[in-house]
Amino acid sequence: MKLGMIGLGRMGGNMVQRLEQDGHDVVTYTRSGGGTASTIEELVSELDPEEPAGVLLERVIAEASDAPDDMTLCLLRPLYGAATRSPRIEVLELDADDLDSGFAARFIDACGVPADDLPATVELAREIVSTDGMALLQVAIADGVARAAVMPVPQAAAPPTAA
Repeated sequence: MKLGMIGLGRMGGNMVQRLEQDGHDVVTYTRSGGGTASTIEELVSELDPEEPAGVLLERVIAEASDAPDDMTLCLLRPLYGAATRSPRIEVLELDADDLDSGFAARFIDACGVPADDLPATVELAREIVSTDGMALLQVAIADGVARAAVMPVPQAAAPPTAA
């Protein structure tokens, strides 16, 4: 997989080193000029412009799920290890494609929402998407428990009209 990394400080440099050790091709940029690309535009031009973000995310998840690294598991399974100590909320806008492809169900599962809650959550999302075109999925994770809620995407208020 070909990836881009902006910033080669302590964390970015270590991530690039690990990715390259695992056989990934990494294009890098840093303000100090130590990257393989001299500008962000050059970095972007070296990546595959036809690779949709969703496809890339699915590939990253598939590869990272097989990694023995606990940090990877914490990112993908928030109820595993250290993530149980930090309450957080994950929010995702859903459309019909997200529901039809199973992406929404995989996201809910990866967040650790109980399997019994999955069908009702996805069905409610389908109802909202069918009427509004989009739905907002919110997964709250705290004290080792993940709960999902689905709601319409809030609409911005119309600006006041001049009298």
